[in-house]
Amino acid sequence: MQIINHLLGGASAVSFDFLVYDSSAEVEREDATSAFMRQATKRLLRGSLRSHIRELGMSSERLLTVEYTTSLPRPSSGEESSMPDWVGAVAAVSGERFVTGCYDGRLRVVDGKGGQECDVLGHEGAVKTVASNGGVVVSGGLDKTLRVWRLEGRELTQVTTHGTGTHGAKRLCLD
Repeated sequence: MQIINHLLGGASAVSFDFLVYDSSAEVEREDATSAFMRQATKRLLRGSLRSHIRELGMSSERLLTVEYTTSLPRPSSGEESSMPDWVGAVAAVSGERFVTGCYDGRLRVVDGKGGQECDVLGHEGAVKTVASNGGVVVSGGLDKTLRVWRLEGRELTQVTTHGTGTHGAKRLCLD
């Protein structure tokens, strides 16, 4: 972080988050599939780069690409959330109920105060979009699937799965 602040030459230090992906296996030619796979395999660096490499069982000889972005500030008191992971999508279900899709692949139904009603593993990658229409919820993720769910009471039950081809779904709209 100090190196980046020095190179940017700003008057005050800025806090950064880092995204890391293994670029040693990249092909020379850039195509849509390799660009998608690179996006899908980026990981938020939480801790040191050394511990990240060790955690993944990688050799220190691997070529890694590190991207930086300005950090989001920590939530202030009273803004805390019960979500255990980053939220990739939110949709209103009814009144004060919402369904969230998270980067851990899970769908969670929460009430307006953040209380969790249900939690299911929905995708094998980050959930990037959710939509709701009455008791039907549709989710799309980086695992290249769309999943249709039935919400009854406090239970979310999967109805069907559809492949999206070579790209993950990013937006949904149900009328």
